[in-house]
Amino acid sequence: MALAAWGNARLDPQKRSMILVDAHSGEEVEPVVVDAATGRRLDDSDAFVFTAGPAASDAMRGRYPARTPHTPDSP
Repeated sequence: MALAAWGNARLDPQKRSMILVDAHSGEEVEPVVVDAATGRRLDDSDAFVFTAGPAASDAMRGRYPARTPHTPDSP
């Protein structure tokens, strides 16, 4: 859904080959991606950023500032 919405956002409305609609009302809907824990939208680039993961290469680590991810298993 997110990829379809991303693609559709870049097209003239008349050039979209499919759209997401509410199954009952037929009203067009706009999907969003949210953090499952907080419900916050992830499209805020000031609030959410990528960081290198544990298996990242040196090149990947060089692309992202050092940040320590806090996972449910970390203290």
